[in-house]
Amino acid sequence: MLSASSKVTKGETLDRKQLSHCDITQKSGTSVSAALVTAAATQVRQYFKEGYYPSGEASEKEDGAQFVDDLWGSTVKAILIAGSQPLTDVQSGGKLGTSEGYGSLILNNVLPFKDDNQLDLVVTQDKISAGQPYERTIEIESDDKPLVVTVAWTGPEAVDGALSPIVNQLELSVHEETFQRDWSTEIDTEQTGNVKRFYILEPTPGKYRISIQPSFVRDEQEFSLVITGRFAEKERSSPLCCSGTAFPGVGSCITLDMILCVVFVAVLLLFLIVGAIVMAVRRGNAAKEEEEEKKEADKRIHPL
Repeated sequence: MLSASSKVTKGETLDRKQLSHCDITQKSGTSVSAALVTAAATQVRQYFKEGYYPSGEASEKEDGAQFVDDLWGSTVKAILIAGSQPLTDVQSGGKLGTSEGYGSLILNNVLPFKDDNQLDLVVTQDKISAGQPYERTIEIESDDKPLVVTVAWTGPEAVDGALSPIVNQLELSVHEETFQRDWSTEIDTEQTGNVKRFYILEPTPGKYRISIQPSFVRDEQEFSLVITGRFAEKERSSPLCCSGTAFPGVGSCITLDMILCVVFVAVLLLFLIVGAIVMAVRRGNAAKEEEEEKKEADKRIHPL
């Protein structure tokens, strides 16, 4: 996956004698992205540690918070991958999916909050054994958000010299009941590691059956299943996030340029209003003076 921002800006000392004066330089690469993804993984752990799942607000285990003390590493990995948005491959005609992997990591795509619940999150930590597949059914309410199904697991170590480091192999399948469409890693053989994911950009509202098959499992295998999408009809909300030069308004952000434009128009209108009032007053005074002069002229006329 890619970090949300692959470049960072840092200060660089120009002269050891002038430690308070720094130049600005940009750095990029795996060293930078690894740090950003690690920070995102820490935020995921904090999200569960403070009891935000599944209510979306900080709570205790007694109040229904889940995975507060027993969050698996495979679950953190599955959440990070579930929150990665596929990139557009321009060289392949604009289709989703590039050589960078699962896409750009955006935690807002996977972690809902009470005041920012544009999507729903389902997390499962379970185990599977040979001949005992895992199944569950979900119902999609809207295609406003993609349906993302991700399974990850931490298997036993392979023996030295093995051709593949993966010992226990699981297969992920998604079946759409409305149009009878299927997605399966048994068919999509490109996903061969210990993570399997399907990213359905515009899911058809209706029921989906999710299956995890033990292709090869020695004894038992723990796995983490993460599902995101729109699963229920409920009131949705999202906080208004504005950039540094913008300010929250009613339903949108107001930029500094907009504020200056409004102030300019307001001042212009004020001048026009004041000018109109002054002109009206002058016309009124002129009319009064003309009326008085007419009266004076009428008095000077001698009656016949």
